[in-house]
Amino acid sequence: MMTFVRNRGFYKKRYIVAAVAVCFALSLAIEVLQSWIPSRSSDCLDLVLNTLGTLLGAMIFVWGYARVRA
Repeated sequence: MMTFVRNRGFYKKRYIVAAVAVCFALSLAIEVLQSWIPSRSSDCLDLVLNTLGTLLGAMIFVWGYARVRA
């Protein structure tokens, strides 16, 4: 999939990386805040799955956008 993004233009790859980085930072902040709340639990798996979900969603968007434009 990254080959597809690379062939279509570097700017799309930058947007994907930026979206994943923002999601990672936001998920990390939420997990840190949850560790301070007694009734909540913080889990590293949540952070990983949220980040992977963002990556998958961004790649599906790029794939769908290319299909609509074609």
